[in-house]
Amino acid sequence: MNYLSIVNALREKCGASGAALTTVTGLSGESLKFCNWVNDAWIDIQGMNEHWEFMRASFSFNTVAQQQAYTPLQANAVNFGNWKTDSFRLYQTALGTANETWLPCRDYGYFRNLYQFGAMRTAYQRPVEWAASPAKAILLGAAPNAAGYTVTGEYYLAPQELQAATDVPSLPTEYHRAIVYRAMMFYGGHEAASEVFQLGQSEFDKVLARLELNQLPPVRFAEPLL
Repeated sequence: MNYLSIVNALREKCGASGAALTTVTGLSGESLKFCNWVNDAWIDIQGMNEHWEFMRASFSFNTVAQQQAYTPLQANAVNFGNWKTDSFRLYQTALGTANETWLPCRDYGYFRNLYQFGAMRTAYQRPVEWAASPAKAILLGAAPNAAGYTVTGEYYLAPQELQAATDVPSLPTEYHRAIVYRAMMFYGGHEAASEVFQLGQSEFDKVLARLELNQLPPVRFAEPLL
């Protein structure tokens, strides 16, 4: 379903009068409200969990000699939301991925006290770990001694609005109805239509449960203590 079809599905579920919409631009009144409710629902769903699989993306960048910090923009992380901290890897560019090693993530306080203190500030070598700064920049420890390293990994996208009529939400197609049901709750609250709100809530809860099973990392239990 694209943006326009989701809006029209919402109008149908809410019993809106008039013909189906043919555009999502240049609208006013109730038609504009239906578009806004769909967008609010989509933003809301994206923000319900910071680890949605459908919001994962990849990045890759080459290091600059003696440069420790790299912003999301410098790391080619488009529409950046947050780092997937267990996904970082590094290899010597000229040698390719046969030279690849993991880059474990460290707490920022630990990182700052180790790599941004005294002689370690200018101790340049192959990075072996990283941390996220308070501004979400990637900090490599130690700062690279050369420009010839490639860092790869994953991040989570920031929530995105639907804009064009043909825009399609990034979650799997079978869960697009979740947006309709969540938007019904916004409509029901605004119009004091309790029956629409309750139906939307009931259906949304069912679809959300399936979405969470499909699009969240599996729960892993710790190994038993010996």
